[in-house]
Amino acid sequence: MNLTESIEKEYASIKETEIKLLPNKNDAKQMHLLTEAYASWLKEAGFNALLNRSYEKNLRYEDAINRLRKIKKTYSSEQIVQFCSLLNGYQSQKLFSVTGFFLSALINMHYAAVHKTAQENKEYILFTEHLEKKIDYIGYLANGAHIHIVGDAGLFLGKDMKSGRITILGNTGSSPGFGMNGGAITIRHNAGPLVGNYMNGGEIHIDGGYRSISDQIYGGRIFHRGNELSFSKINKEEIMITPEKMTEAIAKL
Repeated sequence: MNLTESIEKEYASIKETEIKLLPNKNDAKQMHLLTEAYASWLKEAGFNALLNRSYEKNLRYEDAINRLRKIKKTYSSEQIVQFCSLLNGYQSQKLFSVTGFFLSALINMHYAAVHKTAQENKEYILFTEHLEKKIDYIGYLANGAHIHIVGDAGLFLGKDMKSGRITILGNTGSSPGFGMNGGAITIRHNAGPLVGNYMNGGEIHIDGGYRSISDQIYGGRIFHRGNELSFSKINKEEIMITPEKMTEAIAKL
């Protein structure tokens, strides 16, 4: 079986899941709460950007966490799939591309709540193929979950990932695996430039092509079509500015 046939088979099995998980009446209230939280979060992100306010990326994630905590009833992994299918109507929003922070918050909170139980599904399927705009930061701070992405992803896939797996059946933008510390990312098609930028650990597997490998990698492993790539890793201790190094540098002035 060649790569294309393998991807089509994997896609077909996931597509069946999408059909089975179409929203039903029992999910309506929960979906309303999720979309309401998302809409208010996205509006706040756009408002801060419009006013040129400092709104750091980690604050966007924390803001999503705080809004989701206000939803009393626990949502399911299936409802995350359903929520993702509703994103098409929000693409005109100014900062739609940072939606990956909200999706990551959804997944990370759910996984943290259920990862020790046997009955809950701990795999998450995100359909992005119906979207015209790419979503950045999918898998941000992932910590154990297995995320399947059917379609493409934008920038910084798996940024600061700790553990777990991300499998994307499409292409990624720049810097997949940025700052990742553990876990594994599998890219079935093509990766953008700066693969593994500031990577500390974990593995990245690329089945298609890639634009470039970052020259700022501290640790971890990168594979291309099954073959491990060799590249120079930077020793953090050599570039870290310690008080001793600062004193030494000042003394030389």
